[in-house]
Amino acid sequence: MSDAKNTDKKSKADDAAKDTAKNDDQQHQNDKQKDEIKVARTQTDPSLLTRLAQRTAYRRATALGASGTGAAIWTVQRMTALALIPLALWFLVSILSMLHAPATTAAAWLGAPWNAALIGAFVLVALRHGTIGFRVILEDYVHSEGWRVASIALVYAIAALSALATVVGLAVLIFTHIGG
Repeated sequence: MSDAKNTDKKSKADDAAKDTAKNDDQQHQNDKQKDEIKVARTQTDPSLLTRLAQRTAYRRATALGASGTGAAIWTVQRMTALALIPLALWFLVSILSMLHAPATTAAAWLGAPWNAALIGAFVLVALRHGTIGFRVILEDYVHSEGWRVASIALVYAIAALSALATVVGLAVLIFTHIGG
């Protein structure tokens, strides 16, 4: 008989523990539902999804990033870096060969069309490469929109003036050398 009483007490205790666990689960579910934000689901227009997918595919195909120029600028900077390697080596060897030459010999050498074209290409490619680098640095580290725009405009203005001075200077040397 005592076994029957113990079994009844045990089953009642188990039932009470189950009821307590069930109540705790319900309380947890109620708390969870209070924390949730319910959003109405609406049907998405298929044409909108199609346009979005097409725009994304177009941007990937044309290599445009979020700003519309990311990959193109990255590619131009890498191409100018590759072009600068042989131009810089040629420039370095040329300058070292003219190190002890008189100024007239160096001017005559620079006035030769082939040399002037390579010097011009070196300077112009280096200016383009530099402006891209400076622009990226300014976009990353200048947080005020006005200062950033003004700084980038200043970099481009300096590069344009330098390019103009290079082209004019080389043209004067070429025509002086040819005419003189």
